Amino acid sequence: MRFIPATVAMVVAIAGAGCYHMKPVTLDEISADKGFRVWVTHHDQSETIVHDAQVFRGNLVGFVSGKYRELAPDEMRSVRVRKLSTGRTLGLIGAGALGLTVTAVILAGGEDHFDSCVGNDDEDCQP
Repeated sequence: MRFIPATVAMVVAIAGAGCYHMKPVTLDEISADKGFRVWVTHHDQSETIVHDAQVFRGNLVGFVSGKYRELAPDEMRSVRVRKLSTGRTLGLIGAGALGLTVTAVILAGGEDHFDSCVGNDDEDCQP
């Protein structure tokens, strides 16, 4: 019965990782919802994570590594946010439920399911 808690833990770990995706956004979308954490890709392909991102006077402002920074739009190649993906979440929940069901069916079959000699006094099963 140790398989069920391990299976549940695995499903929870996978669901936590797979339920989000990165979505490109515009500065207008950031200004509508304050407090985002955004990933900014620069023209040299470097990436910066801006915490508590807001738009102020046309610039993206927020905290990078604990320090306040302002980024002008021409400094940024793209801006992305992490969004919840309901489709992936439902898919992972369904796959997890199926996995738990299969595990329960196999375990409910008992030991006879795996070894036909368990509890059998037939000559062919004697060592």
